[in-house]
Amino acid sequence: MFLSQNDISSRYHNIRSTFIYDITKNLSTQISINEADSEYNSERKTDAQVNDSRLAEQAYSSFLTLEYQKDRLYASASLLGSNDRRELHESQADTIYRKQLWAWQPFVNLTYDVSKNQRVWAKFNTDYPRPATRDMLPYVSSSSSMLPRMGNPNLRNSTNYNLSLGYSYMRAASMEMIYSHRNDAIVEYLAPHNGGYIIAKDNLQNSRYVRMIAVLPLPVNMFVKMDFVQWMFTTVFAYHHQWDRGEIGNAMYDKQFDAFYFYHQQSFDFKRNWHFDASISYYSPLYFGVYNTEKQYWISSTLSKRVGNWKFSISAYDLFNTNIARGRFNNLPVDAHFALDWHSPRITFGVTYSLGKTQMKSYQDRRIDNADSRLSNDTNEGVKVGR
Repeated sequence: MFLSQNDISSRYHNIRSTFIYDITKNLSTQISINEADSEYNSERKTDAQVNDSRLAEQAYSSFLTLEYQKDRLYASASLLGSNDRRELHESQADTIYRKQLWAWQPFVNLTYDVSKNQRVWAKFNTDYPRPATRDMLPYVSSSSSMLPRMGNPNLRNSTNYNLSLGYSYMRAASMEMIYSHRNDAIVEYLAPHNGGYIIAKDNLQNSRYVRMIAVLPLPVNMFVKMDFVQWMFTTVFAYHHQWDRGEIGNAMYDKQFDAFYFYHQQSFDFKRNWHFDASISYYSPLYFGVYNTEKQYWISSTLSKRVGNWKFSISAYDLFNTNIARGRFNNLPVDAHFALDWHSPRITFGVTYSLGKTQMKSYQDRRIDNADSRLSNDTNEGVKVGR
């Protein structure tokens, strides 16, 4: 069944209250309560009938944080509790889907400045990815540009446990190792439907990965004296190994794969406030659920000039149009390939004016809010190996 029309309307609101109190000079606490409410109404018209669906959700969460800072040590511990309530109503069905989900998410962060220029850290955090809205609505839709999709109202929220160990030098060069374990990972698979295939989603028992990231900035002027320019190299390399295991669509699934990411940028600060930088990004072949993509790369550059508080710039992105996703579908009885041209080549002109003094601002790297809430952001199950 293919849809002749599929109209979706939605509403969303979010309310948050936060209380911060300094217990002592070095110890502080923070308490926050958050409530989010959304509703999605879908009308699907075919030649035979009109079906209406309504997916209503409420998400309540609260967290308590303790922070301690003295001399070279910073430590924090948090606990977030969340409650999701979902209701799915179908005009052509006798049953109404209702579910209530609870989750507890701990966070721990220890950071120590070994010296003025060296820092080490250890972080443990959890997040709570939710399935995208379209993946829960129980009908076939043509939302995919390649294959129709079938929603699964029984999708469960995932739970991620992440451990990070890192070292940085002068807040610029860094090395970091991350281990992540995801229960009930949301994955795509291909299922037969009316003589063809559709994309569906299910919960995988677990998905784990180890990721290593290295960032190396290198000021060329340290080795070659040049009075007319400040020259900087920046290189980022990431390696990713992933294990997936469980049952998908009543079939056992067990897969391991490797991927890596490379980024290199060269920046030039000339006299009279001229600046130029050029960069290249490269992704190795990746495995995205039912898609097996080939390597991708693209080049970008920016030329800018400052005049007082004004800044004039011209930027070029992927002028050679190499950022094309090519690959094949996995687990099909025939060899099926795809190619998606993002039409990304572009040139941008910019003019900005700065008011007041410019300051560098910092923020804590711990995110304990509802950033992964599907009520505000769709989840992304793709493998990301960049920073």
